[in-house]
Amino acid sequence: MRSRGLYKMRTISGLTGFSPTRLRVWEQRYKILTPTRLSGGHRLYTEEDLQALRMVHALLQNGRSIGEIARLGRKALLRQPAIAESEVPTASPSIDPSALHPCALFPNGPQSLASPLHRELARCRTIIVEAAGQIDGATLDRALDCAFAIVSPDLVITQVIEPAACLIGEQWKAHHCSIGGEHLASSFFLYRLRKLIEMTNTTARADVPLVVCACFPGEQHELGLLVCTYHLARRGLCVAYLGPSLPFADLGHACTALGPAAVYLSVTQASVLRTQKAGLRSLLKRHGARIPFFIGGQGVTTEDGDLKKGGAVLWRQTLPSEKTGTTSGSPGAGRHTFRSRIGSPAPKVSARGTAPARGRSG
Repeated sequence: MRSRGLYKMRTISGLTGFSPTRLRVWEQRYKILTPTRLSGGHRLYTEEDLQALRMVHALLQNGRSIGEIARLGRKALLRQPAIAESEVPTASPSIDPSALHPCALFPNGPQSLASPLHRELARCRTIIVEAAGQIDGATLDRALDCAFAIVSPDLVITQVIEPAACLIGEQWKAHHCSIGGEHLASSFFLYRLRKLIEMTNTTARADVPLVVCACFPGEQHELGLLVCTYHLARRGLCVAYLGPSLPFADLGHACTALGPAAVYLSVTQASVLRTQKAGLRSLLKRHGARIPFFIGGQGVTTEDGDLKKGGAVLWRQTLPSEKTGTTSGSPGAGRHTFRSRIGSPAPKVSARGTAPARGRSG
């Protein structure tokens, strides 16, 4: 709702994708926003606030943290609108296939964080895991809001969502978290990732390569695939996300219709890979010569020469945490090594949950 060029919080949240909680935190902590207040305490945002937030959004999508952006200052954000646009990565329609390999696309290794941020993200993880155990969606949602308010989406994914998903899975195995709690957390993670992808994904057009992401037939766990989709979109590619349990016949039709630059497949269960291997070989025989297929997940081993011979690229990323016995940024995480990107094992968090009723953007 607008009045004389002013926007209410609900409207500015819808226009920018930032949740009201996030906007309030940024106003108090970073002074990026200067809303006026009505007599009842309601905020009204100006056109300049909207412009600043759109610039913040573009910079966040380029991997900058909110702290870095805040140091630029509000005036710099308004004065130099080309800052973010010039830094948004774009892809060439004639992109080299090697540039599509997961190793070239996804962040590698632990990222250095200032101690206060490190502690705050660890606190968010702990709250999320405890909230899942108590089936407390409101608390879990607030913890995610807090994380997204202080660091970039990339860091929230790698430092909060992925390790929290793994820890919740471990809690479930130890009977400290119910299936309901696990499903609840999964629904919030999946919802946030889908919102990020919606904000980031490039509209299909001739000058941008299109790639396809899907789970194996019978594979319902899509958290890792959504993380993959987000990273691909962040790098300027147009992603057709075809979701969990996609029959190979339908994937073949999509390859014919879309002519993608690459296909990314996720499978977290070895039994599913074994069952579907014949169908995969048939798919590779028809399309593997012209389309690179990147296949990853807990059910994949890089020693599968049969699939390699058919043209598939099998990828299972080895993170520093696997070498050192600790997960970056996660206290005592030697017991909870997580690998949820495509091409590496995805934490077994259920993807069957629905989006939280109280809609939030990442």
